[in-house]
Amino acid sequence: METADIHEISSEAAQKEWEKGIPILDVRNHDEFKEEHIPGALLVPLSELEDRIHEIPPSGKFLIICRSGRRSAAACSLLQKRGKTGLYSVKGGMESWKGPVVRR
Repeated sequence: METADIHEISSEAAQKEWEKGIPILDVRNHDEFKEEHIPGALLVPLSELEDRIHEIPPSGKFLIICRSGRRSAAACSLLQKRGKTGLYSVKGGMESWKGPVVRR
């Protein structure tokens, strides 16, 4: 997968952006999200993203997270191809997130 133009952001920097109100798109599956997620994150699993792309604002900063960073990079690539801008893949995903989470 080509990821040369994917913007990555560290989990620490992403948390600071999230604390400022920048939205988070979680592209993990429903079960992963139920187990643990960032408060206020929008869940759109990668497998559903193409059909639900209208739920993502066309521009403005958006943080995209998954478990480890691979699906979020794929989601960024897909969204960029559909004209979305301001996307940042959270490097290391939920595995590296040290901020608040909601747990089942």
